[in-house]
Amino acid sequence: MQHIAIPEAGTDALPITLRLCRDRDGGFPLTEEALSPSDFADICDEFWLNRFLRHGQADVGMNDLTIRVRPVSAVDAVDRYTGLVLEGELTASEVRKSTFSVYAFSLAASRASKRLFDEGSLKTGDNYFYELALPKHEVATSRECVWPVTVPSAPDAPVCASLSIRKLMDHATSLDELHASDAVPVFFTRESYDAAERFSRRGAKENPPVESGAILIGSPCACPDTGEFFIIVFECLEVRDSEEKTFSLGLTSRSWTRIHAVMKQRQKFPATQTHCIVGQAHGHNFLPGNGKTCAACQQRERCDFDNVFTSEDDRIWMRCVFVHTPWQLCGIFGLTARGDNVAGMFGLIDGRLQRRSFYLVDELDRETKGTLGLLN
Repeated sequence: MQHIAIPEAGTDALPITLRLCRDRDGGFPLTEEALSPSDFADICDEFWLNRFLRHGQADVGMNDLTIRVRPVSAVDAVDRYTGLVLEGELTASEVRKSTFSVYAFSLAASRASKRLFDEGSLKTGDNYFYELALPKHEVATSRECVWPVTVPSAPDAPVCASLSIRKLMDHATSLDELHASDAVPVFFTRESYDAAERFSRRGAKENPPVESGAILIGSPCACPDTGEFFIIVFECLEVRDSEEKTFSLGLTSRSWTRIHAVMKQRQKFPATQTHCIVGQAHGHNFLPGNGKTCAACQQRERCDFDNVFTSEDDRIWMRCVFVHTPWQLCGIFGLTARGDNVAGMFGLIDGRLQRRSFYLVDELDRETKGTLGLLN
């Protein structure tokens, strides 16, 4: 997806920065990057999802929560921090916690490293690592440090359909099980998944190949039996009137006007008021490494060199468009170096997009379709 600007929607400024250090020279500090409000948005959203929505509290909005953040000290140093703990509660007696690693701030690290390369402080081939840092006057008392997190435009509780997750599981096939199987459950109907792939691979027919894609439509759901929160994807809208290039896909104002018109019409009616945009999918319709394969490639059952990954532009685009949507999905339909079709689904895990498992359902039964407003 094409890069667009990130809105500054997130917390008030916190006294936490990201310190970049060069691997050589004993970890010499190169710079400290200020963390903007948007840098904290994803971890706050994910905390809300995993500690409240998925625990029988789908009626809790982020605006109902009081959230605080604490630094996590490194084992080997008093002034180095490897992550953050988010704490939150509805009542003083019900505190819940989630720990996020420093890698949740990978986009901020990339932002800082680009500036260092431009300045000449980093050169091609240099390796760096990053850690969280506090002002010097805070270091001595860092174990007691805690700051409130304010989330402007914090959302209300999502509008959910009430469905039994066990009933869906009975007829579902799990895919990509090696990747993050503990993420929020996601179900695709076979029809919607096939459409996402078809729209995403359409650009492969162009000369040269370009990226093409789709918007994923589904419903947030809450299970009345288990309290689990989950997502069903049941439709795709092809991205049209877009700027399609070999390595990017840009949605234009005409693209969004069409998409929003469809969703506005859906949400007029009680039967389809849970319908919403839950993610996007697009095709990496280029051969990785220009199609250069290893000597043993043709003798191997599968080629491990593929382009199923989220680019930095993908991650920035998702953060901007799906702010306060921690169940966001990014589907990548790509290729191996020898041209085999491969695919992966990505979701928000540890504050950043990571590959995750999902479920495929061949057909929804009539009762489920009725609950979701899918009966004609």
